[in-house]
Amino acid sequence: MSLPVWGALSLVGKALAARTPGVGAAVGNPGGPLEEEDIIIDGTVTQDYWRLHFDEWLKGGATCCVITISGMGSCRRAIGNIEDTYRFVGEHPDKLLFATSVDHIREAKRTGKIAAVLHFQGTEPLEQDIALAQVFWRLGIRVMQLAYNRRNAYADGCEEPANAGLSRKGRELVLELNGLGIVIDVSHTCERSAREACELSMVPVIASHSNAKAIRDSRRNLSDDLIKAIARTGGTVGMNGYPPFVSKDHPSSLDQFIDHFAHVAYLVGAQHVALGLDYWTRDIGRAYYDTLIRSGLWSKETYPWPPPWRWPKGVEDPSMFPGLAKRLAERGFSKEEVRGIMGGNLLWVFEKVWRQDETLAPVPA
Repeated sequence: MSLPVWGALSLVGKALAARTPGVGAAVGNPGGPLEEEDIIIDGTVTQDYWRLHFDEWLKGGATCCVITISGMGSCRRAIGNIEDTYRFVGEHPDKLLFATSVDHIREAKRTGKIAAVLHFQGTEPLEQDIALAQVFWRLGIRVMQLAYNRRNAYADGCEEPANAGLSRKGRELVLELNGLGIVIDVSHTCERSAREACELSMVPVIASHSNAKAIRDSRRNLSDDLIKAIARTGGTVGMNGYPPFVSKDHPSSLDQFIDHFAHVAYLVGAQHVALGLDYWTRDIGRAYYDTLIRSGLWSKETYPWPPPWRWPKGVEDPSMFPGLAKRLAERGFSKEEVRGIMGGNLLWVFEKVWRQDETLAPVPA
């Protein structure tokens, strides 16, 4: 059986692909893969960087950013971060709106704003109390990652050598998140815990910002088996631009980045590919990097390069999303596939998982 064009490119790279990133495309530009009505969603954005640079997402035509506002630390700290985000969005009513539903994302598209969706990268704010998941749902959390590299009360992170499965509490949490309408995210989560979450979940599961291990071998990237497990749920894998997860080169080329898109698409279909570029501070300082390594939250094997970091050429910042879409088309993705990858696929997941009525039964007296 002959390979689709993008599948072949994933395998032979330079031999078949021109290695000059496409530039100059604009959302809705005649002949480009995106139209004015298309929705672009960046599935993982760090809170501090987004606050300083959200105009770059607007310039790149983004409609929605999934913003990591907590995941590690206490319940109190998470609530404070949520309140800070409420206030920040409220200070920019002409450019931002707070989103807890697909209708809010579509409203942002109609009004030329960015919809801010709240995301936990980890479950520490639950403080081993699953009932707090409902509290955070009421406060606006719509995506929750099960672990961040290390073990917690619910799941193992990808840096844990034991690769343990979900705990009893973790299995309960998966079902609770399903019932609440919070998207389960298995990025940073170990293989076994992630696969068990996929098997248990009744709705689509995502890896919000993870690449293909077959292209770049890293603990943070996903095996083919895990990619297939996510796809079986109907979920998506968000392509991550953080340099060590893309290639051995720094910076990587745009085509090296797109090789991850092509591999996942060839493996399970382009409908399971999304964006999660994980833009954040390029230079956190060597001292902070060393602290993360010493703490065990990061390892030298998984995060081998100290800052400063450079995102792949052609997607150095989110204002360059149109160029990414153009190059995806040049690499053989159809117009409909590009539209899905840039936002439509993740929007479909949100439609399937999020509660449409935005309400819960009253809290018992």
